[in-house]
Amino acid sequence: MVTNLQLDNGAQVSYPLLSVKIFLENGEVKSFRALNEASIRRADRTMVADVIINHVPFERFRGDGLTVSTPTGSTAYNKSLGGAVLHPTIEALQLAEIASLNNRIYRTLGSSIIVPKKTRLN
Repeated sequence: MVTNLQLDNGAQVSYPLLSVKIFLENGEVKSFRALNEASIRRADRTMVADVIINHVPFERFRGDGLTVSTPTGSTAYNKSLGGAVLHPTIEALQLAEIASLNNRIYRTLGSSIIVPKKTRLN
């Protein structure tokens, strides 16, 4: 009988990481790395955020928040938000909306968007 441990050839596996920078009102900058995802939310009221992709305005989001996930994180919170599951070899990030506000006045994409890994999201 051959087990998976016996077949392990010691190959190295790498996972894409998400680099996150948060700019605080007092001028302080916080930097983080994430394996799965990063979320930005407002707890006390509807969040309004201009989503900018590679310095180009994409949408004005209104809702509970936004999450950016790596392929590893696409099976976690992102999936529960209705996002796609990305194969681990796809070098991309996924931006998903958390409870977006859509009515006659305010419209958001209402879907996740998949962008290449070198994309800058603001």
